[in-house]
Amino acid sequence: MTIDLRASTDYEVLRAARVLARIDEVAREARVSYLVIGATARSLISIDLLGTSPQRQTKDVDVAAEVDSWEEFDSLVRNLDKHGRSAHKFIIEGTEVDVVPYGGIEQADRTIMWPDDQVMSVLGFREAVDSAQTVSRSE
Repeated sequence: MTIDLRASTDYEVLRAARVLARIDEVAREARVSYLVIGATARSLISIDLLGTSPQRQTKDVDVAAEVDSWEEFDSLVRNLDKHGRSAHKFIIEGTEVDVVPYGGIEQADRTIMWPDDQVMSVLGFREAVDSAQTVSRSE
């Protein structure tokens, strides 16, 4: 099933479309699959189903990237502009973007260990792929 947002003039959709166009470009180049997660995913689904954004909108975009190694993650994000000290925060089209890796780098408990020894749960990301919907924004 595809969510068709081509006719949308919603600010959230337009902002996300610009950001995700860049994410799509670097993901294709790195041959990495990704998934929009978090509040942006919720907003895109709400706009498709209800025709309007939720009252409380998010200022960032969250993406989960399926990678087999930290080298593959580095290949994905190497041409993105870092934001702050975190390895997963970037600025794309003026918007903060969190890129969270999952997949082959996961521990048995469904967490990842960042190179700075921070632990993050990625539970549910693999399952989300099974029910993900494609979003169409460009003609």
